Amino acid sequence: MVERSAQSIGCDTSQRKALAQLFQEAAVGQLEDKLKMALSTKSSKHSGLMLGPDPASIKHVVCSGGVASNAFLRERVTRCLDQIGRSDVTVLFPP
Repeated sequence: MVERSAQSIGCDTSQRKALAQLFQEAAVGQLEDKLKMALSTKSSKHSGLMLGPDPASIKHVVCSGGVASNAFLRERVTRCLDQIGRSDVTVLFPP
């Protein structure tokens, strides 16, 4: 999708690479935000509204599908868990 859009507006190779990197960062950023919302024990205690399981009870996260083998995604998901203090959560990626 990014490649086709970049070609249609006449981007050169370096611009296409930069555009693809920005797209990847934005997509992974959205996943990080959702992961933080689901697993952050701090935000759930203060909101007063519990939707779903207690975040502290979640100990495993499964990343699946074609993009789950993306090295950038793997690194960012792992770093995200570290940032929110959830080293107790195991992330399962496909081989």
